[in-house]
Amino acid sequence: MNFEIIINEFIKIFLLLFFLLINISDKQKLKNIRKKIRITGDVLYVNGCYQDIFPDSYRYRILNQIEQLSDEYLDDREIFYLKIGPLMVCNFRVIIFFRCTLIKQINEAISLAKKLNKKILFDIDDLVFDQKYINKNPYLQTLSAYERKNYRENADLIGKTLLLCEGVITSIEILGKELKNYVPEIFINHNIASEKMWKLSENALEKNLK
Repeated sequence: MNFEIIINEFIKIFLLLFFLLINISDKQKLKNIRKKIRITGDVLYVNGCYQDIFPDSYRYRILNQIEQLSDEYLDDREIFYLKIGPLMVCNFRVIIFFRCTLIKQINEAISLAKKLNKKILFDIDDLVFDQKYINKNPYLQTLSAYERKNYRENADLIGKTLLLCEGVITSIEILGKELKNYVPEIFINHNIASEKMWKLSENALEKNLK
């Protein structure tokens, strides 16, 4: 259990109660305060992906999806998988695990989420957990025997997390069809450009048209 996270969450609870006690009548102000201290939320993304190693996956499967949810007025948040704690599980209605290996913290988080009847989903954009596809990956041949062993063990742990979830979110239909062999519920959410990417593209297009 991460006591630093627990202390931070208790501070947030205290702040929220303090603002309520001083009689804030403006509902919009209260909503802004709640969002700022993030005491509760709709969707929590648990990121099992190292940004410096997989920047594209992190961008499309977490950052851009969070932007989509924000556009629908949903309160969402991202946390690195090594920092997940019980209070965060309690405070969100839906928890999405992205490429998370089944370490102790993740196993405990999923067990607690199930007890609390939270919606538990897994997000993945490839079949990195499936050994039969790993064998066909030429990248594996560039690794040492020790690195290959670690790679395979990590893939198995990702697969174990996936199997504990109710459903999977993935990027394309063909992946969804394959993932149906592992979990009953599949959701397709394609990789899309963020608002910033759209604006940069529009600016580049305008310059080229001049």
